[in-house]
Amino acid sequence: MNSLLQTLTDVGLTNEEARVYLACLSVGTNPASTIARSCDLKRETCNYTLKKLVAKGILSTVFRDGATFYTPEPPEKLVTLAESRLLSITKSVPLLQQMMNAKVGNQAKVKMYQGTSGIETVMEDVLKVHGEALTYTNLGAMLALLGDKVTDFREKRKHAHVKSRTISTYSPEAKAYVTG
Repeated sequence: MNSLLQTLTDVGLTNEEARVYLACLSVGTNPASTIARSCDLKRETCNYTLKKLVAKGILSTVFRDGATFYTPEPPEKLVTLAESRLLSITKSVPLLQQMMNAKVGNQAKVKMYQGTSGIETVMEDVLKVHGEALTYTNLGAMLALLGDKVTDFREKRKHAHVKSRTISTYSPEAKAYVTG
């Protein structure tokens, strides 16, 4: 259950929204009071959260005998919600980039990354370079950590027509890679 809760918060639901949605999936169509007991929230908090989930389109309401019942929409709606958020941020990237470029301009940039995810981030950034990338690395350590990903990156870089000049620490592995 905790992994489901984490997954739902990862796609943008609050902790309470995730708990309420999971409770709705468990108990089915029910009034707020039943759902609140199921997820151990105060009824007022649950009511507020239920209304937010209805607004997001992952719950719907049914009126029976003068009471409001909440019913969960299929979990596929969460994918639609996540895709909508991704589309929204994707559309904003050019404007955000313009704002960043207006302040940063052509200033030299020095960044420090750590671990394999940092190395992969740098490789992705190099592929976006227009012209030539100047880098410093420990090629032997990169080969030990990433193996074939380094070769794949070199091919992608060549395909993207990004030239590269690199200073690397010496190691027999690095020398074999460069000369081989």
